[in-house]
Amino acid sequence: MDLDARPLAGRKLLLLDGSRKSIEIVDEAHRLGVHVIVTDYNTPEQSPAKLAADQHFQVSTSDVDAVVELIRREGVDGVLAGFSDRWLATYAEICAAAQVPCYATVDQIRLFTDKKRYKAMLEQFGVPTITGYSVEDATSGTIPKEAFPLIVKPADGSGSRGISVVASQSELQSGLDVALDYSWTQDLVIERFLPGPEATVYWVFQDGDCRVSLMWHRHMHDFGPQDRYRLPVAYSSPSSLLPTYLADVAPSVQAMMRSAGVRNGIMFMQGLIHEGVFHTYDIGYRVTPTQEYRVVEELCGYNPLSMLIHFALTGTMGEPDLAALAEPRHHGYGFNISTLIRPGTVGSVMGLDDVAALPGILSTVAAIDAGETLPEEGWGQLRQVAVRTVGVADSLDSLRQTMRRVDELIDVRDADGASMVIHPDMPPRDLDACVL
Repeated sequence: MDLDARPLAGRKLLLLDGSRKSIEIVDEAHRLGVHVIVTDYNTPEQSPAKLAADQHFQVSTSDVDAVVELIRREGVDGVLAGFSDRWLATYAEICAAAQVPCYATVDQIRLFTDKKRYKAMLEQFGVPTITGYSVEDATSGTIPKEAFPLIVKPADGSGSRGISVVASQSELQSGLDVALDYSWTQDLVIERFLPGPEATVYWVFQDGDCRVSLMWHRHMHDFGPQDRYRLPVAYSSPSSLLPTYLADVAPSVQAMMRSAGVRNGIMFMQGLIHEGVFHTYDIGYRVTPTQEYRVVEELCGYNPLSMLIHFALTGTMGEPDLAALAEPRHHGYGFNISTLIRPGTVGSVMGLDDVAALPGILSTVAAIDAGETLPEEGWGQLRQVAVRTVGVADSLDSLRQTMRRVDELIDVRDADGASMVIHPDMPPRDLDACVL
């Protein structure tokens, strides 16, 4: 069931993010008949979503008073923050000051953007997470040798920035320094680095009703110098761990959300599967660039991103009957392929039209354009994802064939014509064991 676009037609949505990823939100809002305005401190040439919008302004999202004045002057009906954790608290402050709907309170956003705080809450409610250590433990040398390797990351970070895996005490200080460089609050999280596959669980909230919308395996690839970096190259759903998660973990998550007062919006929970148990290590109370909402719409009949836009403009998540539609054990298969590139300057992005013509493809979107440069410090960060392709399949064989074909067709070349793509084993060898 699609949201009825008629009540939204002509309403004005202000998007506080002009990045290329945010074109997804602009396009979805346009599909609903919404007039989209984009603002941030960058020029239109630096903020591609501005060029896709109906109007754009160069008002910094950090200037709450100026944004509120823009909202009032332009008759804006609702606001969204985009794909980054960084501006979520400011977004909530802007909504409160302008008296427009916000799917979360400032306190809720601060909770779910602070890894240390939400990790403590996970532990309080018995939601499996990963053993952690304090900075004092790290600097005093009291972390036991058998606890290594460790992962060190900013407590307030996102996009895989500032993350290091350290194999021993001698490497720990370097990892701490890197994480601090990416932390606005100068606060860190130190956890055991557990072996095993990864997965992401997506939640949708409607007037306090908390439901899993999708769970897919996150197929990881180790690469770069000494294979020190790890990023997702593909996702597949429904995850084979879904029944266990729904039975053993989801009820505790629902209790945690009720305690936090979460009533509306969407959220992802990313985790490691260790000894058959999903251990949450990252949470985002926002939309993600993985475009899982397209798979949910195609296979389940509702679109969480559309619902979020609906809330921004009306104060409600819309009419979808989640009790009937939110079925993560969906018929068919969903996938996302994340095409990674090495650092360098892009000369061309090729194959998008050919991929778009394949059966089952819902979207193929370039995250980087010709002339843009991925710097050397981009190694191991999600900005290495140059193209995201999302689709569905009606069989495991079709899923595997389409994923392999996408990997063959997409190419990103530098100015000299050399391919920049990092090719993993595609589809992953363990695909059969990863989906229901």
